[in-house]
This record gives sequence, C-alpha cells and structure tokens, in this order.
Amino acid sequence: MRKWRLFIITLISFIAILGENWVKKILPISLCILLNSNSAACYINFNDGRVEAAISNINVTDNISHKILKINQDLPTKQEDYFQHKLPSQIAIPPIIRPAETNLYLQNALPQDFRISSQIPYSSGKQEILLVSPSTGAEQLYTFNVPGSRSFQLFEVEYKKVSAIDFSSLTNTDSLIVNPEQIKSVLNKFKITFANNSLSKITLSDGTTANFSAGQAIIKSPQGQTVETVKISQNELIDQNIFLSRERSKMNKNIENNTTNKNANLLAKTSESACQAAVSLSLNVISDSLGLWGNKLTTSKSLITKSVGWAISFGSGAIKSNISTKNPMLQEVNCRPPVQCEEQRVSGGSEIRTDLFQVAKGANRKVNLKFEFYVIPDRIELYFDGKQIFGVGPKSGQGNETFDLPTNAEYVGVKLIGNDDVNTRWWYVISCSGSQPHEFEPGEVETPYAGAVKIPVPLNHKGQWYDIDRQTNPRDPNRSFWQASLYNTLNENFLAYKNIAQRHAFYDFADAYLETQPRAIKSRWFKAAAIVTQWNGIGAAEGINLGYMNEKTENFLKKGNEFLFKFNMNNFKYLLDGKNIPGMEGLRGKYLDYKLVEFEQRKAEEFIKSYSYNGSKKEIIQEVNQAFNYGKYCLVKCVFAPDSVSQVIRENFKPGEFDFSNINHRITLGKGIIDKLYEKQ
Repeated sequence: MRKWRLFIITLISFIAILGENWVKKILPISLCILLNSNSAACYINFNDGRVEAAISNINVTDNISHKILKINQDLPTKQEDYFQHKLPSQIAIPPIIRPAETNLYLQNALPQDFRISSQIPYSSGKQEILLVSPSTGAEQLYTFNVPGSRSFQLFEVEYKKVSAIDFSSLTNTDSLIVNPEQIKSVLNKFKITFANNSLSKITLSDGTTANFSAGQAIIKSPQGQTVETVKISQNELIDQNIFLSRERSKMNKNIENNTTNKNANLLAKTSESACQAAVSLSLNVISDSLGLWGNKLTTSKSLITKSVGWAISFGSGAIKSNISTKNPMLQEVNCRPPVQCEEQRVSGGSEIRTDLFQVAKGANRKVNLKFEFYVIPDRIELYFDGKQIFGVGPKSGQGNETFDLPTNAEYVGVKLIGNDDVNTRWWYVISCSGSQPHEFEPGEVETPYAGAVKIPVPLNHKGQWYDIDRQTNPRDPNRSFWQASLYNTLNENFLAYKNIAQRHAFYDFADAYLETQPRAIKSRWFKAAAIVTQWNGIGAAEGINLGYMNEKTENFLKKGNEFLFKFNMNNFKYLLDGKNIPGMEGLRGKYLDYKLVEFEQRKAEEFIKSYSYNGSKKEIIQEVNQAFNYGKYCLVKCVFAPDSVSQVIRENFKPGEFDFSNINHRITLGKGIIDKLYEKQ
C-alpha cells in the first residue's frame, strides 16, 4: 500500500510539473488510440494552445466507445468545415499514403549498363544519340542539336523495350503506387517531345497522348477522346522555379568563385567542363519538370492518366541517370565538337565507338573510308542524314570505300563495333573531299630571272603567289602571298602549301592579319607556330641539319607538319572573320592561345599514334628529343631549337628530360612560348 501511495504522489507531481497543456494533449491522444482500434478515424489539432479531438466517421456501436465520448463533453463531435481548411497536413490516424517521387524510384530500377551505341547526324543540324543496355536490350534514343550550336536543345526522346526493369529494387512503399504489370505494358515503347527544352507531348505505344502547355496537361485516349485535364497549381510551379533558380545560382557561384586567373569566369563559361555543366543543368531542369508532372499524374484515379505519369517519371529518371557524375554520357557527347573530316585516323579494340565528322563545304564532295580488321572480325557502319549508307562485318581484312555526298551534307557519323574478344584490334581512316581543292594548282609560282632581276609572270588564279613575296615579306598586305593566303583560307585550299617553309610563311601571315585587322579576333598562337616551324625549328627537316637527323625522322616531321596545317588554317578562318572557334567560345587573349595549343597537340597526338613508323618509332622519337633537349646535345639544340623554344625547355625541364612523344611536355612547351610572346608585348 505504501508503494502505491508513493507511485500516485509521484505521478501527480509529474503531471503538475508538465502543466495543464500536457494533460490536454495526453487525453485526446489516448482517445484517438482507443478509437482507432475500433475502426474509427480520429483528428487531433494542437492549435493556439487548444487541444481538440474528433472522430471523422462516427460509427460507434459498442457501449465502451459511448462512455469514452462522454468523458469530455467539450470535445466537438463534428468539425468537417473546420478541419477542411486547417488539417490536411496534420492528419494523425489513419496514416495517409502520399504519392512518392516516382521518378527517383524508377531511376533506381533502371538497367545500369546503358552505353552510347550510335551517333547519327542529320542535314537539319540535329543528331540522334542511341543508348543501349546490352543486358536487357532496352533503348533510349535522344535527338539533340549538333555540338557547337549556339544553344543546347533537346527535341525528342524515344524509349523502347524499357519494360525490362528490375522491380526488385523498388521498396515496399513504392509497390503501393507502382503496379509492375501495368508499368511493363506502358513502358514497352513511348516517345516524349520537347519544345524549347520544355515538355510538349508524350505518346504511348497504344496511342494514348498527353499535350502539355502552361501548367496544364490534356490526356487523350487512343481513340482521341479527352480523358482528363490535369493542372499543376501555381504553388507547385513556384516551388519548382525556386528550386531551379537555386540550382542555377549554385552553378553561377561556382563559376564566379573560380579564381585560378583573372579571367576565370570567362574560362569557366567557355571550357569543355563548363559546357558539360551547362548541359547537365539544362537536362536537370528538364528531368525535374518531368518528375513534377510524373508525380502529379500518377495520383490520378484514371489508369490512362496514371500510365502517362509512369512513362514521364521513367523519362525523368532515365535523364537523371544519364547525366550523373558517375555516368555523364549525355553532357559529354553534347560537348564534344565534331572534328574536320580530313584524314582522320581512329584505332581501338573491344568497344563500340561512335564519331561525328564535319564535312567541308564544296561541290562534288565525297567521303572515303579505309579500314582494317585484323584476325578477329569487327564491324563498321557509316551514317548520313539519319540513315545508314554503308555497313560491313563482322569480318576480318581491309576495306576501301568511297561515297558521294549531297551538297547540303554537313556531318557524317561512323560507328565501329569491336569484337567482344578483348584481343581484337582495328583502325579506320576517314577523309572527305570536294572539287574545290583539286581545282588549285600548287600555290607558289617561281619568278624567272632576266639577267640578275626577277621578272614576275602572270598568276593563273587568286590562290597563287610569287615565291619572292613569300620569302621576303609574307606580312605585307600589298604582296601576292598575303592576298593568296587570304583567298586560300576562305576557300579551304590547304593543299596549295607544299612544304614546311610555305606553311611557316602562312603562319607568319596569319599572325600579321589577326594583329592588324580590326574585325579579327586577336591571337599570338600563329606567331608561336611561325617560331616553331622556322628554319632552325621544324623547318630544319627540309633544310641543312648537319646530318644529325636521318631521312625517317625528317619524313616524320614533314608529314606531321602537313597533317596539322589544315586544322590550323581552319581555326584561322574562324578568327579572321571575328567568329568563335567551336569549343573555344568566348575565349580571348592568352586563354584562347592556351586552348589553341591544347587543340593542336591533341591533333599531334593523333598523328603520333597513327603514323606508320615501320619499326623505327623509338629511333625517330629519340632523334627528335635530342633536337629539342639541351645539355650533351647542345650542338644539335643550337641548330634545331629557336631561342624562345630552348629557353622554355630550360625553364621547365631538366637536361635531356623533354619527351616529344609526351603530350603534356608538348603542351607545356607551347604554353611557355605563348607566355614569352605576351611578356614581350
């Protein structure tokens, strides 16, 4: 008895300490628990210091419940109007199943092995990117604009066989809103269309459609009858816009906080990584918008509307998955500008590789495809304007095919399907040509002597120049070399320049043109190129080099100089007209020149890896290294390396350390020469 008395005193003291409010809260909570056990729904409202409880469905039949209700006569028995406005987010019992973010759950259920299978260009300036899951056969077909366009655009996404998703990864909560069999039929095939990167329309495989505009979705049955019109509230749109605005602010702040150099903001916005960040942001915005609509439509009572919601949610999750930091496929392929279709050599092994090549303008254009598959068979395909125009394999052996291109052709795509055998090896070379370059004769015309005086002869066309003008002053606007070089650039006639000396003079002309013409974008890169190719630089391969360089090394340097020239001329064509080079938009001054160094050395890397050394690669690279390095090779260095080159090598490398076959060494050298030029300004 004494223990019970002590317990009661303690309980009263505890209640007294808690105060009156807790007493009021404990009572209705207890009531709700008891009522819920009797299949009743109970609401509790803690509002302005008051505690209220009421049953939402008064269907009490037992005497015990009647007695409980009489315990507190102050509690209202009917609060329908009152709770209608104040309690939707405070319902306690029974628990309400809120619609989950279905796009995120479906994203977790996607196959994890999607990879780019093909990249198909269209003459309209669009490209198709096909992603395939080898394990399930599922396909995602995206239609974007081509890389290098003024702004990123997603036009359409088509999904096929995506019903083969792993439903075991969905949680128990998800199963309350997801019916696997219904989803499988809906997700077998459907298409989502966009207008200005905004959701415009979705079409399911059975003909069900939904059109979207201004926060409204009109769902129609396969027979074309309107099933339902769904609207997203202004509050939901505002919340979405606030979220997207915050995401944009984060990205902009990250760009602004980059203090690597004075123009970090400009560099970040125009670098390849910034391009990927911008594409990723755009696709995130699209995905979030899809997710908002998906979550909205899956709560509908109409199965047709639910089906549309499930498909949209899948699209949202698929886009999210393809732009994740672990698998950034879509932003990478949209920020990789197409390269010029001129003697491009590609090699590889067991892989599926897709490449996009830009075709130069001109008449009677052709594309030539040479390839070789070794002992293990592989397959190659060529695409133009959304169609496969050639395909062969799997097979072993060599091939050489030429195809005519229409005058409006801008891009061609190559797909190489390597064998699953990891030991497979292959290569292909693609080149595009037109009638224009072949109409030109060699550009340089030798001026004949009349006694001791050279007498100019008439030039046959605008792409020709007198040798004396190139040799004496290629930087003079009034001389034939300047005028011919400008004409050849505009008409992409790189074939007019037949040796290193002529290309060296062109680089000198290009530097003078960009320096003096007000419309041109300024650059010192061409001055650096002129320095490297002068008589005691790369030009020594065609001149007197004291016999330290054998014929194999000379040919290697000559071919490399010829290979790079067409790309450099093409870059100059953009700059002379005041246009941004694709992939270098907005860059100016030293930062543009740094990017040009990186661009050329990536092309040089292609040449170094694909050149036919005939077993003498080590010997050739060693001789080139000796030519550039200092120390025990001082005699050679004095002949082969201009002062600015040798100075940069001394400042950045130990004696004998510079390696011409190392792309990072070559980039360091190129940027160092650029720095020296800017120091002299």
